[in-house]
Amino acid sequence: MKKVNLRGGTLIDGFPSGALANSIASTCFMNSVLNELVSIIDSPSFPPVSMVSNGIGNFPTRIYTNENLRVAFLISELNFDPSIYYYVSRTILRWAR
Repeated sequence: MKKVNLRGGTLIDGFPSGALANSIASTCFMNSVLNELVSIIDSPSFPPVSMVSNGIGNFPTRIYTNENLRVAFLISELNFDPSIYYYVSRTILRWAR
């Protein structure tokens, strides 16, 4: 959705690992700094909406950034089927590069 320059920055993984604690903690940290939605990760294997916030449906997997802090947050509430771990991780690494 938008190009950003985060060279030398930090990528925070907010994907759930079994339960939602990782996603919740990452979202709280993300909400403590100014950021903007810059990209999504979409797949036919994902549901169209994973949660509703302020009456607006969110994409299941979102990437928010703060260019001043050079930080990106990958946020998702999805517990992925293990059969797509490889493809999701490749997509994330491609985006990070």
